[in-house]
Amino acid sequence: MEEQNTSQEMDSLATQVVPSTSNKGKRKSNPQGKSSKQPAAKQKRVSTPGKNSEAMILPDIKAIMEEVTARLQVQNELSAFLKKKITELDKDKRVQIGVFGETGAGKSSLINAIIDEENLLPSSDECTSACTSVIIKVEASVDDKYQALIEFLKTEEWNDELWYLLQSAGDKNNEETADDDDDDDDDDDSNDYIENKLSALYGEEWKKNSFKDLTEKKCFSDIHELLKSGTKTFTCKTAMDLSGKLTPYTMNSPLPSQSKTRKGKRYYWPIVKCVTVKVPNKDLLQHVTLVDLPGSGDCNKSRDEMWKRIVGDCCVVWIVTEIKRAASKETAWKILSRVSRFIGNGGECQLICFICSKSDTTGISHGRLPGEVHKLIVNRNTQAKEQVKQKIKNKKKPFSDNCFEVFTVSSREFLQKEHLDPEETEIPKLQRLLKNLNNLHSETKNYVSGAFTILSLIQDAKHKKAGDKNENVCAELKNTLGCKYEQIKKEIEEVYKTFEKCLSKGVENSKKEDENKLKKLLDKEDGRGFHRTLKSVVEGGGVHKTRKEINFNVELASCLTNSIDEKFSKIFPCASWSDTIRINPAVTYKPFNGSISAFSLGTDLLTTEYKDLKLQLDFLKMEEEKIKEKLNETIRIEKKMIYNSLLETIETKMKECYEEAAKCGGNGKLQDMKTIIKSHVRSNKEMYEEAKNAMLEKVDALKRTILEDLENAMTESIEFSLRTDNNSLPDVSEELERVTKHHDELLSSQH
Repeated sequence: MEEQNTSQEMDSLATQVVPSTSNKGKRKSNPQGKSSKQPAAKQKRVSTPGKNSEAMILPDIKAIMEEVTARLQVQNELSAFLKKKITELDKDKRVQIGVFGETGAGKSSLINAIIDEENLLPSSDECTSACTSVIIKVEASVDDKYQALIEFLKTEEWNDELWYLLQSAGDKNNEETADDDDDDDDDDDSNDYIENKLSALYGEEWKKNSFKDLTEKKCFSDIHELLKSGTKTFTCKTAMDLSGKLTPYTMNSPLPSQSKTRKGKRYYWPIVKCVTVKVPNKDLLQHVTLVDLPGSGDCNKSRDEMWKRIVGDCCVVWIVTEIKRAASKETAWKILSRVSRFIGNGGECQLICFICSKSDTTGISHGRLPGEVHKLIVNRNTQAKEQVKQKIKNKKKPFSDNCFEVFTVSSREFLQKEHLDPEETEIPKLQRLLKNLNNLHSETKNYVSGAFTILSLIQDAKHKKAGDKNENVCAELKNTLGCKYEQIKKEIEEVYKTFEKCLSKGVENSKKEDENKLKKLLDKEDGRGFHRTLKSVVEGGGVHKTRKEINFNVELASCLTNSIDEKFSKIFPCASWSDTIRINPAVTYKPFNGSISAFSLGTDLLTTEYKDLKLQLDFLKMEEEKIKEKLNETIRIEKKMIYNSLLETIETKMKECYEEAAKCGGNGKLQDMKTIIKSHVRSNKEMYEEAKNAMLEKVDALKRTILEDLENAMTESIEFSLRTDNNSLPDVSEELERVTKHHDELLSSQH
């Protein structure tokens, strides 16, 4: 325990928010997010509910600002500007944590333990034969009920997938007696996946009925109704009740040959697109959504697009694997490999947590004293953590060293406390990470601070006359803005040149490696197993998905993406979007080499010289932070589109080829498909140059957006804050007094 408690690596999370572990296992019911720096103040407010409660502050301040907005003159530029600034205060952000892991790894138990709901998400104990494609979001409820919203595929989306599954199953049945030299593991996985999916929904009836029967027969009317309805909602008083209702929509279903419990049950997860579970009274989920995700995309286009979008939006990723052979078992590492392009340069992940679950399991506790078992568990967990860390060092590309953390957790021990203290289960450390994320996006602090600054500016301007001093400061600020504008412009243009140089090399390598890639993708023995795989590839636009993925487009674009991966990750570092949630405070990366984050008009220095303009300069400082936040948000979104444009261009250029190959039939169709693909790639080498140009165009467009937004926003703020028409402004002294009181309360509680 002493070794574990003194380890800097193990305590890096703990020191950020809650230096003490006295609050482990406790939960609070206040629905408003709270700052991690104010545990004492929170306790005080909870004991005296009412006007001092943070839950009451935000609605009160918003009501005050609505009153002020109504009093600002409509036909007035300054009033319109102030109204816009008041409107911009009202924003509520959510962040997503993606949770990955194979069936049985303990994802559901982990989520249940972290949010203190032991019976919320169904576990996979009943059946572990296949992995469901259902995406499950867990977030806070606005009332005291447990709710679940199930979103289904559209009828046409399921019918397209059903037709594909039946065709694939039919091909396999027709050829199962044939001599097949291409009997690889992916083919077996594909067959199990298809059979499990169809049997879950239709039982054995899918083998006896045609596509038309399955989509029209009255005996499947419940399926048709769900597809038609689009959604289904459950509302329950307890987590256990909700869990029971969700089971048919989220649980893996065993193959008929593997379970006697399958008979007579209908599992609807094959037609479920997403499930959103809302849990009451959870501060940890106020601004955070936990998303239980499959380890890869889906053959259904609609579900696959949702999977890509959610994974790309995750700022933190948890990869859950059993502690037994955590470093050597390949499943977790394959998941990381599959999702890396979506969460790395093509996403916004700031932190990857390898979570070794079931850390209390030793297998040798029988007959030993509790102290001996405790020592065995702690020592084994330390060794497992070091082994995983060592493997990460060899597999970190394209992520930086600071993007990884390793945890050894036990959900069972956290709840039962048999051999380990709660802190030793490391569940509290993950809870503190969620608290950090919530505090980062706390509405109350940001809104109250902004409201105080705006009202102070209005009241000060009401009783002052604009003079030469204002004009001088305005001119000085505009001059500084112009200089900073040119610095940022120069930095982005240097980035453009860097990408252009890297991509030119990538284009050259792509043309050289064409034949090797075609050989790797297509030159396999002409067994019927590969025929089915290639048919699936061309019908899927270059992608074949079951549990594994074969992606021709990714392979063809690989020289381009490889050419920029290292530079891209430094120019658009994932660790830069939010300093507050960093585990390692040494991380200093910022987008465009920190040029956006370094932007400043020097208002602090000007305040010392022009003390009577302090409120105006404080307002401009607030506007600086807002525009930097907005620009970082723009960069965060656009950088994903920039990186992904390389693959998207290749996909577009190859689309015609795949469509033509999909039409091939007859005895020679396998060779015909190969010929069409090879011929198309060899005659369309310009697609690599087009992909390069498309990406560079997006970089240039981002430059224009950044510079225009920066110049327009700050110029407007400078002019209106320093050149005011005081006669047009209302007296807001009473409103300012009320807001100041709340503002001081929050500052006091933080200290």
